[in-house]
Amino acid sequence: NIEEKYEDRNTPLHIASQNGCSEIANLLIEKGAKINSINQNKWTPLHMACQSGKVEMVKTLLMKGADITMKTNYGKTPLHIACENNDLKIVKLLIIRNKTLITLEDNDGNLPIH
Repeated sequence: NIEEKYEDRNTPLHIASQNGCSEIANLLIEKGAKINSINQNKWTPLHMACQSGKVEMVKTLLMKGADITMKTNYGKTPLHIACENNDLKIVKLLIIRNKTLITLEDNDGNLPIH
């Protein structure tokens, strides 16, 4: 099952994204994996790639149509995650894609860049 949920309700695409396995991620998406699937904390594969600093994986997910405005249980977008990790390459990729991301607050009222 391509959407099988593992520990923390992660799918195979979450795991591939976290580990930067772009070829596997592409194959999973081609076979019908949901690119915006959420785990128990409402993290998408894009959140996982941003947290792990996997620039090429982030590019792949963006090209495949990942929703960059989705929020975790704490209201964090992928941009919040990239900023928390001081990952300027990923921050730039996300802002270029959607400048309004910098205006989205998390559940505590924090902007991604604060």
